[in-house]
Parts: sequence; C-alpha cells; structure tokens
Amino acid sequence: MKKKVIVVLSIIILIIGIISIIKYNKNKSKFNYTIEQISEVNYFLLMQNNKYGVINKNGDIVVDPIYDVVEIPNASKPVFICKGNYDQNSGEYNIQVFNDKKEPILYQYYTVEAIKLNNVESNGNYEKSVLKYKSDNKYGLIDFSGNKITDAIYDSIEGFNYREGILLVKKSDKYGIINIKGASIIKPKYDEILCDEYYTTDSKYDKSGYIVGTKTDKGMRYGYIDGIKRKQILKNEYNDIYRITDKIDDNNIYLVAFKDGKAGVYQNKKKIINNEYEDIKENLQKDVLTIGITGPFEKQHIPFIVRSFKENHDVSIDIKAFNLLTCMEKLNEREIDLGFGLTSNFKKYPDLIYQTIHHSHICVVTSLEHPLSHKEYLTIEDIKNEPLIILSKKQGEEYYHDYMESFRLDGMIPYIKKEVDDLNEYMMAISLGEGIGLTATEVINENDQVVAIPLKESHHHADYAVGYHRDNEKKAIQQFMKYVEDYFRL
Repeated sequence: MKKKVIVVLSIIILIIGIISIIKYNKNKSKFNYTIEQISEVNYFLLMQNNKYGVINKNGDIVVDPIYDVVEIPNASKPVFICKGNYDQNSGEYNIQVFNDKKEPILYQYYTVEAIKLNNVESNGNYEKSVLKYKSDNKYGLIDFSGNKITDAIYDSIEGFNYREGILLVKKSDKYGIINIKGASIIKPKYDEILCDEYYTTDSKYDKSGYIVGTKTDKGMRYGYIDGIKRKQILKNEYNDIYRITDKIDDNNIYLVAFKDGKAGVYQNKKKIINNEYEDIKENLQKDVLTIGITGPFEKQHIPFIVRSFKENHDVSIDIKAFNLLTCMEKLNEREIDLGFGLTSNFKKYPDLIYQTIHHSHICVVTSLEHPLSHKEYLTIEDIKNEPLIILSKKQGEEYYHDYMESFRLDGMIPYIKKEVDDLNEYMMAISLGEGIGLTATEVINENDQVVAIPLKESHHHADYAVGYHRDNEKKAIQQFMKYVEDYFRL
C-alpha cells in the first residue's frame, strides 16, 4: 500500500512538473526580449507583436508591450516615454509617461520629449539633460521627477551646439539662451543666435561666446556676447563676425568684424585694426573655401580631391564636419561655401544649387555575431521581422521621408526598435546587437565592428550630392564643383 502511495505521489509530482514546464515555455515564447541592459537600474526592452514595453531585472513587466516606441531618456532614472497611435496628418505620436510602478506620470502634458544636448564631451547622452513639455502650443521644462522648471512660455526649446547645460529658446519670434535650471543667460530679444564654435585646447566650449543677430532694413546685423562674462562686447551693427584665434582666456577675445563690407579686428571692445580691408585671415591667405562634410563617404574621397585641386588652384581649403541637417543649414546661411550631403537633403532649400555626384548601393548592416552576417546578400523578405536601428529626423525631414517611403514601396512595415541622432551612435547600437541597419556602403568603415551585406531588389537608395548657395559668388566654388563632378564621373 505504501509503495502504491509513493508511486501515485511521484506521478502527480511528475504531471505538475510537466505542466509547469509547458506553462514556462509558453510564457517564455510569448515575449521576445532584448538582451542588452538599457538602463543603469536594469531595465530591458520587451517586444510582442512588433510593439514595445519594458521589463525589469526581476522579470516584472513595468510597461505593457503596446507601444510603437519606448524611450528611457535618463539611464539612472526609471522614466519611460511611451509613444503609440502615430498620426500621419500631424506627424505626432500619442505620448504617455510611466514610472517603474506602472503609474502614469506627467499625464497632464500632451507632449513630453527629452532634449538631447549636442555636446562633444557628453557624447550625445541624455544624462545632463531635461524634459520639455508642450501646453497650449508652448513649451516649458520639467525634470525627470515631473517637477516644473519653467512654465510653458516658449515657442521652441532646443539643445545648443557645444554648450553643456545650455538651451536655445524662442519667444515671440525672438531667440534667447537659458540653462537647464531655467535661468536666463541671454534674454530672448535677438532674431538669431549663433554658437561661436571655437574652443580651448582643454575642450571647454563654455568659454566661447555667442554671435547675436538683429534684423534691420539693411539686413541682419550682428554683435558679440562674451561667453564668460555674458556681456555684449560688440553691438549689433556688423555684417558678419568671426573669431580669428582659438585662444580663449579670461581677458581677451580677438574678433574680425565686417562693417559696410570692410573688415577690422577687435580685442574685446577695443578696435585694434580699422575696418578698411576686404578680409583679414590669421593664415594670411586671401582665397579660402570652407567645405562641409557629413560622413565617411566624403572622407574616402576628400583627401585626394583637395590635394589635387590645390595643385592647380591658388586657394586654401578649410574642412568642417557636420551631420546632414546642420551641413545644409550652414550652407543655406552661407556659413560655409560648399557642402556634401544626400540629394534629398538639398531639396528642402530652394537657394541651394547642387549636383548629384554618386548613386550608392544600399547594404544591410549587422553585428559580427548576427545570424544574417554570413549571408552573401539579403532581400527585404530576409529582414522584414528584424529590429531596425534608424537615423532620426535630425538628419533631415526629406531624408527621413525618403527612407520610410522606400519601406512602403518595398511592401514592408519596418520594425523600428531605436532611433538615433548621429552616425556614431547608429554604428555603436548595431555593433552591440541592438538591431540591424540599412545604409550606403560608403558609410561603413573598418573600425565600426559591423558586417555590410548587399541588399537586393529594394527601393532603398542613397544619392550623394555637392552644392553651394546661389548667392555665393566665389570663383573657386564653380571650379571646385566642376572638379568634383569630373572626379566622380571617372
């Protein structure tokens, strides 16, 4: 009798064990987890049916997987920005924000967005950033706990180039500067504020100043605000201003300022060279072409092009690197003479004249360990269920639209896992196995630790162009344009 009881109990235990295994495997297969840690407090993205949620290190779901996009803008704080129900007409998502207790927070705001500060030292991280919220079509600031920093009184709030903790704000069609605590640095009374991009050898950008512009009946007139003392040292009466040295100390700033088409030199407020010259350059060269490049494509060709061009032309060339959108903006504002970029980016600006110089092949980019990495080529069918890393609209609205339209023409609904703002972040995410990417072959370099596989039978494309502003009359521009066109024609 005792043996029979033991046998029965053993069978019951076995059945319970089998049922538990079945339930475990069923629940396990229900969700597809990312394996990477996405926050310092151990939260992981959770995906089900191409929708995202968040799971903690204990396996508890803290955000249900029902959203198109989930962002954790601060790795040390459990604040989850969840986007869903994308509106094609407005181009906006319905946004909800949750904490780690599955509690909705910041629900009183229609839009909540993290401001990523464009700062070299921070490498594009959010850690020293804040959240902006939208109310009655105006923007204000809140911290990651939902505490209000400023009222919603601004038309726009954006990160400012080369400034850690500094934000560019617009109010009543005028621009000003505030810090991330909401304190005013420059009152919003200017029609334009430009970053003085020079920096010290110890990479302290905060010591450089601000070029501020005011519209007049004779066009924009610029002045200069000291970045240390935050006082205006040149009034808004100059056609253009730029620094002639990257040496910054607490006492002296040397500026070239143009008045009535003539250049002079100022040491702080003091004029040391009268405004009687066409231009003044530290390197004493008369003809200078400033050329903007946007990525590895140009870097592959620029050294040869520049060396060869300078052999036959009496010109100095200054190369500056930007992202796609910034390059177009600087070209349109005539802050640079020539710019490279995607043809789609040029189309937004009617005053830019450009020439498509290269039609690139598109490839699928994966990590070295990805199951697709050994393939000779891939098709849309091969990648339709793969999580994608894509470049955000900060690379340009036209570029982003063309990218999404190509998916539509391919008959594919993209499974977008993550949007990033720059190419370095893009390649890093792919190399870490967070997803795959689609890009031009020329963008890949040997240091990226990724694999590039040709994509066949797809509408995805990348057309590269070079262009200039139609009002820029430098003779060397046309010479350089023709040289570049001939180079890529060969």
